[in-house]
Amino acid sequence: MLFKVSTYGGAIGAFGNHRDYKYHSLLQEPNYQPSGKIDIVFGEDTFDEIVVRHSHTRENRSLFSFRSSFRYNSNLQIREAKAISDILMNNDGASTASDLDQRIEQDYRRLFGKYNTYLEENDCKPSEARAHIIGELNAALKNCLDLEIDNLGNIEKNQGTLFFKKPDSDRTFEYNVLSAGEKEVIDILLDLYLRKDSYVDSIYIIDEPELHLNTSIQRSLLIEINKMVPSNCQIWIATHSIGFLRAL
Repeated sequence: MLFKVSTYGGAIGAFGNHRDYKYHSLLQEPNYQPSGKIDIVFGEDTFDEIVVRHSHTRENRSLFSFRSSFRYNSNLQIREAKAISDILMNNDGASTASDLDQRIEQDYRRLFGKYNTYLEENDCKPSEARAHIIGELNAALKNCLDLEIDNLGNIEKNQGTLFFKKPDSDRTFEYNVLSAGEKEVIDILLDLYLRKDSYVDSIYIIDEPELHLNTSIQRSLLIEINKMVPSNCQIWIATHSIGFLRAL
């Protein structure tokens, strides 16, 4: 699917269409093309019709939202503010299933930008803007983990990271001290939260969402993924988890 969409000039991810026929063709065919070999149907519409419809609304890269299984994000410490591309450009993370899919830094910048935009447009208190921006995200997180986002940090004070707290303590702690499983849940849900208003009539593909997760969390995460993704979209998951299969 990723290779076929790249033939329409809509290659996604940070790496673009950097894989040739040796990667995509089982028979190692030079100049391999998916036309006639790969057929994708969306309900009553063909793949070609869907691509044209997306391109007319300048959203031709939002057809797929893809996460590879290599989502290792050990650190989040932003030291300078900078502009980032529109999320509809879909140029963050993996381009194929074997690529590293790091996007927590870009998603943090987008979340911080979403907060600042709401603050300016509504002329409200920072606490009100923060409650609005991270409220829905926290509701999803709390259904999976025993923690929630407390604040978005402050890049200018060298605190460019997410800060969290647990319900039984007033102390806050930064993203970098979380466990691998906690980071996994936050990474997936944050990315879906930022995409859900723009990636509609889309296919969300997540490779092995259960990585690093305690089995007790897996069902809860799948429920929250399903709630976060718009109703007119599809969710495709590749999994080795019995817990995920039972939940599905």
